[in-house]
Amino acid sequence: MADAAKAAQAAKEKLARTKVYMANMFKGGVIVAVENGEQAKIAEKLGARGVEVVAPVPKAPALEFNTTVTADPSIVREVLGAVVLPVVGRIRYGHVIEAQVMKACGVNAIDEHEGTTNASDEVVPKADDTLPYFAGIKRLQRLPVPLFADGGIVLPTDVAMVMDLKADGAIVSQVVFQVPDPARRVRSMVMAAAHFRNPAILLQFVEDT
Repeated sequence: MADAAKAAQAAKEKLARTKVYMANMFKGGVIVAVENGEQAKIAEKLGARGVEVVAPVPKAPALEFNTTVTADPSIVREVLGAVVLPVVGRIRYGHVIEAQVMKACGVNAIDEHEGTTNASDEVVPKADDTLPYFAGIKRLQRLPVPLFADGGIVLPTDVAMVMDLKADGAIVSQVVFQVPDPARRVRSMVMAAAHFRNPAILLQFVEDT
């Protein structure tokens, strides 16, 4: 029994290390929220570390964003087929079934997103899950996992600021695809993550948006 307990504990610790390793693939750059495969291709081409599939947002006002609705599985599969980047599925906080659906779609990680339509007061159980999860910082503060800033990140200065505040990366809002030149905006935000310590270089990308 003792050997079995040790083996189970070793397997649990290995799984935890594996999930942290997978999450570390996103560190140092941006994850771009996308609504379809074409947007995902733009993000991949311009150097994003990953994409997060989200539900469409209203077209007006331009900077309105919706963070609480999970994307349709058909869109998730479309994005998975469009890029080789890691793909993150967004679920509502505490929604166990949405987590199961995202896993069935084949995503590489899950963002358990806290918003106005939380499904439960309890977090989705993660200890035995094979995928890494992102969640609000108050849920992760005791865990040795990368921290990705989220919420209204629409400008290169937003990315630079959260990187300067020691975030491991930023999740860029999908509303960047509503600006006149989405590719230019995405590129500037990717570059802001890479050059946030150099104001002279950062200025070039701020002016380019």
